[in-house]
Amino acid sequence: MPATNGAHRHQRSSRLGWIKIGDLKPHPRAQREFRQHRADELVAAFNLEGMGFIVVSKHGDVYFIIDGQHRLAALLMLGFAPDDSVQCEVYEGLTDEQDAELFLERNNYLNNTALDKFRIGVLAKRKVEVEVDTCVRAQGLKVGRGGGIQAVGALMDAYRRTGIEGLGKTLRIIRDSYGERGFEGPVIQGTALTIQRYNGRLDEDQMIRALSRVVGGLGGLMTQAAKTRETLGQPKAQCIAATEITYYNRAGTKRVPGWWKEEAK
Repeated sequence: MPATNGAHRHQRSSRLGWIKIGDLKPHPRAQREFRQHRADELVAAFNLEGMGFIVVSKHGDVYFIIDGQHRLAALLMLGFAPDDSVQCEVYEGLTDEQDAELFLERNNYLNNTALDKFRIGVLAKRKVEVEVDTCVRAQGLKVGRGGGIQAVGALMDAYRRTGIEGLGKTLRIIRDSYGERGFEGPVIQGTALTIQRYNGRLDEDQMIRALSRVVGGLGGLMTQAAKTRETLGQPKAQCIAATEITYYNRAGTKRVPGWWKEEAK
């Protein structure tokens, strides 16, 4: 039988409150990118009871939305006024870091982009995201849209395979060999695979010289990798790694076993 004396009850740290729509604002940092089509979908299938509570964090007189910016946009599109009130789940006394962690917890199962999760993970001071972001910035680069690295899944994979030092080497090789165009997911993964497998045996400068001289640049290397993949049927990242090692061994005296020979050991 369920307990009736309250021994197993847990008080939530939030409360429900009626908040004026005009006092609600999307959190400036702990929030996903706004997508108009999502608000349009909510308007088309509007059901006030089924929308759930907007989750907010109170800072001063402003209620920053942690979860529900598209619901707010839908309400405004439907004619709700700034003086109208909606019932929200309210948190008070949180730091920006705690706001970010709350967002990640509340949105764990939603279709957030990898960039949204990474950016807010950095704000929440999650160890892996912070270390990856710090390493990227140390190379004069950034994560994000508009000239930044968007393949955050590949960055995280490279970090887990090679650690901070290996990730830094991966980024420098790509940056100095291909420029910004090189920061595609498979290229990051392939280059990180070479760092992981040869574990200190690769000369970074020789690798950069080799890849910088490939006829056709990144496109030329990818063409060769595609031919290898077509012939051997191996994963794309492995074929990129194998192609990079082939060019590396042609460029200087610090040679290493070929990719497929090394794999056969």
